[in-house]
Amino acid sequence: MRTIKRLTAGAIWVDDDQSYNGWFDGLEAVLEAESRLSGLLNHGPTVGQAWEFLVTRVLKTILPSGVHIGNGMVIDRQGNSSKQIDVVIYDPRFPMMKLDGGGLYFVEGVLATIEVKSIIDTSELRGSLENCRSVLALWPHGEHPHEAEARIKFYAD
Repeated sequence: MRTIKRLTAGAIWVDDDQSYNGWFDGLEAVLEAESRLSGLLNHGPTVGQAWEFLVTRVLKTILPSGVHIGNGMVIDRQGNSSKQIDVVIYDPRFPMMKLDGGGLYFVEGVLATIEVKSIIDTSELRGSLENCRSVLALWPHGEHPHEAEARIKFYAD
């Protein structure tokens, strides 16, 4: 039987010689507890924000401190922009613009994007894939447009 000594998203210690398995077991316990709490919310957008918060907290425990997390839209130098993205993992050495309700991130500084859904059906899945596609359609400086097109086709098929 494992005993959780301290349970927070920032630090999780579980009796099990503090092994990786113990850390992941503690993280799982945090996620289960917080997902139950987010399920108590009845308002759709609030539930979505709770899940995004949960995902962000978990990512902050496993990503290097030099990587930042936000939400908003990704832009390229041609003036194109993605749709609204739930979680943007980015390199803070690149400029970004903080706005109410999110930010604008240059595609060159974006390391990953994540769509977060509490319940997924066909419509939600299509919408999430369109959001992902909108990021893949952006052209980082120096990338040939045909390379970007090949990436889009690979992920769209």
